[in-house]
Amino acid sequence: MFGLKHAGNGTVRDSLVYFDVRVDSPYKDLVLINGSPLESNPVPMSGRVLFSLSQDMLVKRVTLKLIGKFKLDFLHMGRDKKRSGVTSIVKDHKTIFETRWDNLLVSSQGNTVIGNDNNYVAEEGRRELAKRSLSSPVVSRLIKKTPNHVLELPRNGVTGTPYTDLYSDPSYAFHLPKGNYELPFQIVLPSEIPETIEGLQSGSILYSFEARIERKRKSSSMTSLLKEDLDALHQNHGPLTTYKYLRIFRTLSANDMAIQQEIRIGGTCKDKMQYEVSIPSKAIAIGSTTPIQIKLFPFQKGYVLKRINASLLQFFAVRDSASQIYDDQITTTKQSMTEFTEFIDNQEGLLTDVTEISPIFTIPDNLKKITQDCDLRGGLIQVRHRIAITIILHSKTTNKSLEIKAAIPVLLYISPLVVMKGRLVLFDNSNGNIHFRSGELVPLFNTTGLATPAVSDPATPAVAAEAGLSAPPNYQERVKDHLVNDENAQHDVQDRHLEGLPTAARSAPILQSDVGGMAASTEAPSYEQSSWQVNDEPPPIWN
Repeated sequence: MFGLKHAGNGTVRDSLVYFDVRVDSPYKDLVLINGSPLESNPVPMSGRVLFSLSQDMLVKRVTLKLIGKFKLDFLHMGRDKKRSGVTSIVKDHKTIFETRWDNLLVSSQGNTVIGNDNNYVAEEGRRELAKRSLSSPVVSRLIKKTPNHVLELPRNGVTGTPYTDLYSDPSYAFHLPKGNYELPFQIVLPSEIPETIEGLQSGSILYSFEARIERKRKSSSMTSLLKEDLDALHQNHGPLTTYKYLRIFRTLSANDMAIQQEIRIGGTCKDKMQYEVSIPSKAIAIGSTTPIQIKLFPFQKGYVLKRINASLLQFFAVRDSASQIYDDQITTTKQSMTEFTEFIDNQEGLLTDVTEISPIFTIPDNLKKITQDCDLRGGLIQVRHRIAITIILHSKTTNKSLEIKAAIPVLLYISPLVVMKGRLVLFDNSNGNIHFRSGELVPLFNTTGLATPAVSDPATPAVAAEAGLSAPPNYQERVKDHLVNDENAQHDVQDRHLEGLPTAARSAPILQSDVGGMAASTEAPSYEQSSWQVNDEPPPIWN
């Protein structure tokens, strides 16, 4: 997930043996915001930049950037009569969010320069702060009195910000002895920050960190406490860079109306059939399932139920920099049901009276196939979903087929209580461009020790609340998270969840998928486990 970039001669891995960016979150490299932009407050985010040096290094500063990029790249087929059949290439990209940390050695607070106009810091105010900081007795004792100041850090590394409130002046250099370093950073994300969109074929919004160690060039006027090692410190003066992918998602608040909203659609085929299709909750978590209640009221005898097809339709629209809107729709999954002996008393599926059928529809569990419902600021990307139902019957009396069609609007959201997967991300070390490895997915939430809801149902939030969980959980409340390791507790949570479900949902048949899928992962590694490759060793502790 991360790599090193070297802009100079020599080997950088000899001195920098580990370099990483970590976010303080219960979910590895992922921030989960509770509620829509209108509901949520600005979200504080913090983390650490970690690196390990095998030898001393002289640096100018350690910088960090968080960048969010919007990108369009697809082929557009003209639909109007004048441009019918004409294909054009649509490409657009821009930075929609950027936060900078000028030097983590002197300040952990970031400055958002794109995406939040209220977070600018006046340059004049910063210089005034620098004057006060440099005049303080503590800083005066730390600065070595040389024409170009060299600030000495403690031996064996540092945890924390070593020189708080010290203005980052180019004339200063920092002597970092070999050891482990852990530099904190923090920022307040705006409430309207766009969420990550990584699986949509037409457009994407991706966030990434760029951490950089800028080494000091050799100067004849600069001295060091280790004069004999000065040449070694300057042997390679190019910057050292690492990248880290960050996902920013939203989940529904526990009192969202969509969770309690039942969707019911009905109609009548004149003189033939009356039907009703419903789901218990409009909001469905990606990777979960939902029961579909189908009621058929035949007006004539002789109708045989042959097949029920269900498809999940994804509608999306993207807007480029010229405010041109492009929209399309795709079918993300198709499922069907042909055996009805559990609901109909005869083998051939003949409808003799009012018939109720309750199959289970499965939502795809990865963000390559499906994108969560969203409506991003400025109309950059909009995504909506519907479940399309087709009921196929055959009349033995007239020997004709009858098709009943219904489309149910649903709201698909991301929940950490459900196992789901995202795309595997790799970086181009030369420029930091993001690439997705084809066909490979990674688990997004560690659901070990938690009972995963099998069926989306209005009872789910209440069940989770009884279990001591926030459903959906709030990123700001991450400090309250705890792990449930007792097997009895797991069974207790699962039993209480099933008690809140309709009886039909517990044993209802599952619609068979027409498209092969991957088996859901039931375990996700811890942050530390997932941070290392198979053959990697943890950074050494230097004495």
